Formats: sequence, structure tokens, C-alpha cells
Amino acid sequence: RKPMPRNGHLSWKAVYRPGAVKAVGYKNGKKLLTRTVETAGAPARISLTADRPVIRADNRDVAVCNIELQDKKKRFVPTACNDLTITVSGPVRILGVGNGDPAYQATERPADADARTCQVKTFNGLAQVLLQSTGEVGEATLTVVSENLPETSCVLKLQK
Repeated sequence: RKPMPRNGHLSWKAVYRPGAVKAVGYKNGKKLLTRTVETAGAPARISLTADRPVIRADNRDVAVCNIELQDKKKRFVPTACNDLTITVSGPVRILGVGNGDPAYQATERPADADARTCQVKTFNGLAQVLLQSTGEVGEATLTVVSENLPETSCVLKLQK
């Protein structure tokens, strides 16, 4: 245990070994939270989540879709750098993609504004896609595939 300095942070020196690390937070001697982080295995699945299930069909609204690579136990794989193919159908366009890599030099948006597919590489297991409505009401499907992983999809509703 260490006391937390006001507006500060805590750290410990540790030797890396595969397994689990458990952290327990206390306030005034009372346990407030517990977090465990485990060593992940190889990527086995793609987790895909949109920031909301419905966007406005106004040719302006944007959904932020997060991609996370996970192992077979659904643990985040922070070392994964897989190539992804992103495909959309329905009344949306791929506004852009990114992965948080400060050295990323690949294209961040399709050259053709009406492109239905795009490529991005995960960085530290993560990537992101921005989908913009085209002004039409309906449903849009975002599908993500990567070699040797099952494809995954999410559906957005577009409403006036």
C-alpha cells in the first residue's frame, strides 16, 4: 500500500511475468474498487462497438465505431497490429479511419467519398472508424474482417 498524493498518481517497480496483476483501491481504509489485468493470448476475435445505435439521417451526423482485438477469453490484446478490411452497406459513408499510432502514414480516408470499403491496421490492438450519414433513412451495416479472425458486424439505424 502507498498513500495517494493529492492530484498525483502511484507506481510500483515490477518485473514482467505473464499472469495477472490485481490492484485494490482504498479510501479512508475502505475498499472502493478492485481491478485485475491479465496477460492476453493471441488475437481470436474482433470486438466492434458504435458510440450509439441510432444516428440522424441528415447527411452530417457521425457514428464513432471502436474496434478492439481480443483473445479467446475476450481479453484485450494490447500487442495486436492486424490488418483490417472495413466494409459498409446502407446509407452511410466511411468518413475516416484511425488507430492512434502517431507514426501512422497510411491513408485515413477513402480517396473516393462513396467508397464502400477501406483498410486500416490496428495499433496496440485498437482502431476506429467514423461513419457519416448520407441523408437517407434506413439501416447501415459495418463489417470488419482480419485474416484468421471471424468477421464481425454492427448495425446502425438512421432516422430523421
